[in-house]
Amino acid sequence: MKKCLLIVNPVAGKRMAVKNLSGMERLLHDHGYVCTTVLTEDRGDATRIAAEKSPNADLVICSGGDGTLNEVSRGLEQVHSQKPLGYIPSGSTNDFASSLSIPTDYTKAIDRIAGGMSRPVDMGSFNGRTFVYIAACGAFTRVSYAVPQEKKNHWGWLAYLAEGVRELPGIRPLHLSVEIDGEVFEDDFLWASVTNARSIGGVIKLDESKADLQDGKLEVMLIRKPGDLGRIARALQTGKYDVPEIIFRSAKEIHVHSQRPISWTLDGEQADTQGDVDIVCLPGALRLVM
Repeated sequence: MKKCLLIVNPVAGKRMAVKNLSGMERLLHDHGYVCTTVLTEDRGDATRIAAEKSPNADLVICSGGDGTLNEVSRGLEQVHSQKPLGYIPSGSTNDFASSLSIPTDYTKAIDRIAGGMSRPVDMGSFNGRTFVYIAACGAFTRVSYAVPQEKKNHWGWLAYLAEGVRELPGIRPLHLSVEIDGEVFEDDFLWASVTNARSIGGVIKLDESKADLQDGKLEVMLIRKPGDLGRIARALQTGKYDVPEIIFRSAKEIHVHSQRPISWTLDGEQADTQGDVDIVCLPGALRLVM
């Protein structure tokens, strides 16, 4: 039988991964895998576990949210592992899974992994630190890591919305200079994101023609200090970004400069505060079983 390393975040989402753990192990066994299951206990555990234990596995699977997937992918990258990675999404929003139509039902996800092929998917590098689907700064990005886990579990995406509303009075634009494949934009921005996804926060949707996860490019979205909030909302809702407040590009290399350090989020987790940031696309860096 083949060997599978199953890394589980027990507190992700509504703790569904733990509730379904025996079912996941049984189904993997039925598909011909001897399963080694490890539960994370703290931030960074999934990275360490993936780095230490993936060399002895034929397949690595993680069950948790986008942050768990980020940690596992970083662990594989640390040891230069080419082991295929399967994903059973069990987080609060599951943006990356939504982008690839990966089912949240663990039986369907495992059946898909067992019968699927390993495909290369692009990743990003943020000052040398890898991320799977988003690096962002500005309005509401703090929400992704500031909401307590118990609120995420109980309310799901509504918890993010409630926290976002609380932040509205304190939102201040960031003065940034952003170079996108040699094209420079300098302005006051409410939001800046670099993504490899078709869903952001479960709210912003990008169609496949604008967000190809395997084209060797990342999608950059900048939202200027607003003139017409309604126009911005409609543009984000419809995916038609030809409005004055929004800059949208696909690019291989992005440089962001700020006179003062600013906070970033990577795949929903807080990153170090940075002034200058270099972001590059890593084509096909993630071998995802789909």
